[in-house]
Amino acid sequence: MEHERLDNGNRDIGIHEYLFRFRSIETVNQVQVNHSPFHQQLVFSYVLVVTAAGEARMMIDSDHYEMRRGSVCLIKPEHTLGSEALSEDVTLYLIRFDVYGSGEEGNDLLKDVKSFDLPQAARELMISPPDKLVALCEELYRTSRSEDELSRFKCQIDFQSLLYFIQLNSRIRQVSTDSALEQVKKYVEEQYTEPLTVHQLAHMAELSSNYFVDLFKKRFGRSVMDYVAELRLQEAKRLLSLREWKLRDIANRVGYGDEFYFSRKFKKQYGISPKTYMKSRTRKLIAYEPAVLGYLIPLRFLPYAAPLHPKWTEYYYRNYRNEIPTHTHVTNFHQVWESNLQLLKPLLADIVIASDEIREEEKRLLATIAPRICYLSSTLTWREQLRYLGDQLGEKWKAEKWLEEYDHKVSSCREQIQISQAITGKRFISLRMAEDRLYLYCNRGMSHVLNEDLGLLSAHRDEVTLYDENTTLEELARIRTDMIFLLVRQDSETLDSWKKLQNDPAWMRIDAVKRNRLYILTSDPWREYSAHAQLRMLEQATQLLSEDRP
Repeated sequence: MEHERLDNGNRDIGIHEYLFRFRSIETVNQVQVNHSPFHQQLVFSYVLVVTAAGEARMMIDSDHYEMRRGSVCLIKPEHTLGSEALSEDVTLYLIRFDVYGSGEEGNDLLKDVKSFDLPQAARELMISPPDKLVALCEELYRTSRSEDELSRFKCQIDFQSLLYFIQLNSRIRQVSTDSALEQVKKYVEEQYTEPLTVHQLAHMAELSSNYFVDLFKKRFGRSVMDYVAELRLQEAKRLLSLREWKLRDIANRVGYGDEFYFSRKFKKQYGISPKTYMKSRTRKLIAYEPAVLGYLIPLRFLPYAAPLHPKWTEYYYRNYRNEIPTHTHVTNFHQVWESNLQLLKPLLADIVIASDEIREEEKRLLATIAPRICYLSSTLTWREQLRYLGDQLGEKWKAEKWLEEYDHKVSSCREQIQISQAITGKRFISLRMAEDRLYLYCNRGMSHVLNEDLGLLSAHRDEVTLYDENTTLEELARIRTDMIFLLVRQDSETLDSWKKLQNDPAWMRIDAVKRNRLYILTSDPWREYSAHAQLRMLEQATQLLSEDRP
């Protein structure tokens, strides 16, 4: 067979010239897939996912892959990985490893390789026979659990054998019914502006029309033609925000030949007419940083450009990506600001909204891409920032109305929590975990929600409400607290450490942990300081504290 070959300077590298170092193997079942923090995590090593039983959907960055017994997929370093169980019997093996290769010609030093691929450069392959594949994974798993040095050495050999078997027995996966539906869905996403019929799409899936309609709705939660309409109207919103075409031209561009029919569909979906929506987007705003979205949304503004990413700004990406035409970079935000400015310069924005904490060089260059820059002062509270931005955009009344509704929400949430447990005056600490280290950690947003809105008291020394300092299990055991809130960083090293910590006797002896008063928080929204993030934190805290816990 043709083995994997990658370019290295001016020559190709065969798989036999790579060095592979096995790191770890773990099993993940249906409960862990759906209920553990194994959801869109950043990986720093290669991860080979092998489906031993059942079916699952893997999310690699923003791409989805259907996995069944005998299928494998590869995630490269510095990409994101998540999963969703599609059957109750699903069992996955997650195998982490590193790849090394030679440096430049004449240099004997090894270097990390970030571009190794599966055969045929596929992200997903079927391996036949699957029984042999699973048996090799089981053997590798058993051997890895031994503390014997020779067994750990044997793991390297077993892993090489597994890679060899995959290289030798891989094939591009044959299309199943689920895969056929996924392919149709992808086709719709690419061709929704064209005339599409149920008969045409069912024929692509090689299914009868009635059976196809039932399967598609069961699989994706809506009918295929509703999905077509949804995509068309989302694109229409994007085009309306550009202010470059007449209404009839937009209707034609998204697949509607009748402008009036398009207008009726749009108003039925969104509650306002296309013309009204277009007027609401008359100013071309740019959200320079992710948190700026958290102030614009309460004011009912959506920017023309904003930093969006399926992991780093997952909530905003999921809910608003189709209505924000330009997506700037989020990963290593403070390292790619020059690239972001290059993306923003041709947009001819009216207003750029940013934090006043950005560097002076950025401020100087921002002044060249828009006639007006609005800086949100880091010395203001989120309420003051919302009022300030509302005033700057001529919509201060919207800010006041939103704050009034927020305060009503706080009262409602406190009443809801009190039904489950009396929290007024209860003491808490919040922690964050990074790799194998724990930190006492409470930021401004957390303090506003937990201390001010919900009436909890800080159990930190001297009742300090803002803190970020290293701590140990021994120190935590000495803190008298009624509950603990914990942020676990979503990368493979931290999640491995978190798994070990949960079985550590010293951790389990901490009173709040023992009494099942440990509450896991998500970085989004708890690391963002904005009005909309405050609302989402309040809602999440209410849900956690209202749970019926023995």
